[in-house]
Amino acid sequence: ITKPPTEGNYLATTDSALIVKTLQYINSNRPDIKNVVLDDAQYIMSEEFMANALKSGYDKFNKMAKNMYDIINMGLNMKDSINFIMLTHDDEEEGKSKIKTLGKMLDDKVNLAGLFTVVLYTTTKTNMQGTTYHFVTNKYIDDRGIHIMAKSPVGMFEERLIPNDMGLVLDKIEEYNKG
Repeated sequence: ITKPPTEGNYLATTDSALIVKTLQYINSNRPDIKNVVLDDAQYIMSEEFMANALKSGYDKFNKMAKNMYDIINMGLNMKDSINFIMLTHDDEEEGKSKIKTLGKMLDDKVNLAGLFTVVLYTTTKTNMQGTTYHFVTNKYIDDRGIHIMAKSPVGMFEERLIPNDMGLVLDKIEEYNKG
């Protein structure tokens, strides 16, 4: 696939140029789409890394970082009626959680979390009754002593832990934005 799909609502690809084209197409031509979910975004970088693993030099890392930045930049600059949601794994560095990336450029020069107004982390609690899943809405130190670097505007969420429910999150964001 080299062109964005013109119908449907699902695309499975790690081709960063195609993702940017698809976001542009949705932004200009798909008023029916209200939410764009980029699921497991770090795999876009992982696939590109593995495709270029045998190439020497740092240019491959620079290109990979730039491609990811272009995707995020396009997603964040879509019209206000579209929610851009990026899901990724987290990583821990020096006792703090962060968005998992490959290479240092996105961590050192950009700080991906800084581009987003809302950054939620998933946490699980397991007991005899089973496992429950929650989103962490603001910074805190977890049971392991790791600083969870979640963030959201003051007053958007009443609790630090909320149900792992993207519909609830989108409703709260919309309610907050209406003021």
